[in-house]
Amino acid sequence: MNPCEPEDTTAPVITAPGSLTEEATSAAGITVSFSVSAEDDVDGAVTPSCSRAPGTIFALGTTEVTCTATDAAGNTSEAAFDVIVQDTTPPLLTVPGDLSTLATGAAGAAVSFSATSSDSVDPEAIEALLRGWITNRGVLNSLLVKLQYGSYGAFGNEAEALTGTWLTPEQAAELLALVAHL
Repeated sequence: MNPCEPEDTTAPVITAPGSLTEEATSAAGITVSFSVSAEDDVDGAVTPSCSRAPGTIFALGTTEVTCTATDAAGNTSEAAFDVIVQDTTPPLLTVPGDLSTLATGAAGAAVSFSATSSDSVDPEAIEALLRGWITNRGVLNSLLVKLQYGSYGAFGNEAEALTGTWLTPEQAAELLALVAHL
């Protein structure tokens, strides 16, 4: 360093979004994009590093994203913001149109029809994730039974126990976050 130049002791300034709230599009959550930048008085633009990259999938719930920026002199600054993924979209209900039938007696008539519902964030979507991740039928069936019968506490315990063997830590965390919203 040139003795005539002042020492750089000022950290870069990070510009990050405030809290972001997104609507889940599947049981996995949603892909969230965001922009973070950093500017240093001496070095100019500095590329920040974040704990989660923009354009990645965020699971249901709140995830804190922490970003750091370091200038050439080693001065570091940090900024954090929350990404909140929620499921506020009601299930889609499909019912038949108006039905008309002739009475078969004084009480009217028995009428058969079917109605269906679907939801992008529900146990069936979690089931699809499990089927894609776990190849061992015994392990898969054990989790599916707990999920289908609403034994969410037991499901979460088993998912945690399977971390590192049949589930990655990321997959287990995603399942726990999804089940917490059922």
